[in-house]
Amino acid sequence: MDIKYTSDGKKVVIVGQLNTQETIVQEVFCKSDGAEIPSGQNFVVKSLHDEPVVSWQEERKRDIEDAYERAKAAYEREEKSLRLKYREEIMVLKSLIKKTREYQKLGDIGETITKFMAGEITHLVVDDYGRYRIQEFGSAISENDFEEIKLLTLFGGEKQGLQWRLNNYRDGSGSNTNVYPATSLDDAKQTIEGLIEAALARGKGATSRMIEAKNEYGLSIPPAEEIAKKYERDLAEVQSRIKKKLEDVEKTRMEEKELIAKASLI
Repeated sequence: MDIKYTSDGKKVVIVGQLNTQETIVQEVFCKSDGAEIPSGQNFVVKSLHDEPVVSWQEERKRDIEDAYERAKAAYEREEKSLRLKYREEIMVLKSLIKKTREYQKLGDIGETITKFMAGEITHLVVDDYGRYRIQEFGSAISENDFEEIKLLTLFGGEKQGLQWRLNNYRDGSGSNTNVYPATSLDDAKQTIEGLIEAALARGKGATSRMIEAKNEYGLSIPPAEEIAKKYERDLAEVQSRIKKKLEDVEKTRMEEKELIAKASLI
């Protein structure tokens, strides 16, 4: 049998040549035992091939279907992963809501704890005995080039209330400094202004470190009149020291004069 293949994939045997362009063929079918036999009505075809072929259109269609199945499988995997993450996030959110309600009982401190948990704290205001500095949160709490994290602790008592403090080291050793969490650079600047305003209200007066912070961060306080008072105090202190020095010099001069007078009588 002269076996050929049609363009649509059928296996056929050539029955005869109808003309120069068309051929009479009969399709080959498979029996239940696997044997192949020509069967069915003869039909005419114009194109025959020595091996099974697939048209470009069919091949392209197959590629598209394969790509679709791969994309569908990837989408289903991603959807499953997202559903798992969604359920995990829901559990975390429920826990966060529960803790937030508990922290709200602590007032402003509770609100700050909630912001820490939500990752909203971006800066820390460091109050080093009246010297105010703003640091980014990550660099402020890092120890040894970000390999370790310093200990951030909430101290408190009935009289002084609650206060955040940052230790020099992760194990709490060394000294600690008062810090104030902030959610942005502007928030940190407002925090410093509030600290300076509170100090002025206590009657402490403007200090050099307050003025340094005002110039460095462009703050609105201390106001000009407080700065003027500070310079007046500084001037009065200098004048007082000069006066005391002159008095000491005059006293020494008089003592020396008395000694010379006594020596002349001997």
